Formats: sequence, structure tokens, C-alpha cells
Amino acid sequence: MPAAGPHLHFAASFLAVVLVAAAANRRRLGAYRASLAAFASILTLGQLKEVFDLARNPWSLSPAELRLDSALDMGWNLAGALCGAAAWAAIAGALGWLGRQAAGRIGTSPALPVRPAAL
Repeated sequence: MPAAGPHLHFAASFLAVVLVAAAANRRRLGAYRASLAAFASILTLGQLKEVFDLARNPWSLSPAELRLDSALDMGWNLAGALCGAAAWAAIAGALGWLGRQAAGRIGTSPALPVRPAAL
């Protein structure tokens, strides 16, 4: 296994969750559901890849080393997917809130005087 393995698992899971959540959000799922769907799908794919690696043993490791390697990789996949989902939900939620705030202020200005209603 390469020396940058754990960081690669984290970064790949993080980036994949953010990209899948962005694509899911374009289908009007909302930030929360998009991040949950992306988290579940990418985590499942990452864990399945590790199960296949356990079956194939591509690095010819001993059984104990292979189990440890796969367990650590699964942990890094989980951490990356969780951080990616949280980041997407926070960013999309903040952008949505800012958009709603900006939409509410269009056409109003505190510098303009308010005319009292005619009696």
C-alpha cells in the first residue's frame, strides 16, 4: 500500500461526497437530503471496495495486516464521507440562507424615506 493511503482514502471520499451532493442538490433534493444521499452512496462504495480488497489481497499481506489495513481504510473512508457531507450541508445551507436574505432586501433601502399612508 502506498504511504499516502489514508490521506488518499479521506480525500477521495470527501471530494466524491461533495460532488455527488452537488449533483443531487441540482435535482432539488435540498442540501440536507443531498448530503445524506451522497454520504450513504459514497460510503457504501468505499466500504465495498475494501471488502473486495480483503477478498483479493492485492498487496499479498498477512491476514492480520490485511484486516488492519482494510479497517484503517474503512475508517478513513468514513471520516472523509462524514466530513464531506457536513461541509456540503454547511456550505449549501449558508448559501441558501444568504440567497434568501438577499432576496428579502431587494427593493428596500434604509436610505429612502418611508411615506406615511394617506389619511
